[in-house]
Amino acid sequence: MGEMLFKTAINFPSDIPSGNYIAEIYLLSEGEIVGMQSTPITVVKSGLDALIYLSAHQYPAAYGVVAIVLALGAGWLAGRLFQR
Repeated sequence: MGEMLFKTAINFPSDIPSGNYIAEIYLLSEGEIVGMQSTPITVVKSGLDALIYLSAHQYPAAYGVVAIVLALGAGWLAGRLFQR
């Protein structure tokens, strides 16, 4: 960890916009600020979310066709499962 005093994990909401942020950390002693550090944080999409996002923006026509096919397939499957 180098010369760091502590390490922590922070959970961000899933809908946070991608981009660069600055985290400001304050050291308090008896209610007074005795130290401060700024740390850059880069937020990027990853996993399935990133794949869907990139597909929709790089190949919009193919993404639209796949979305329609999946919707039709799901509707057909639901109809077959819930037939009387």
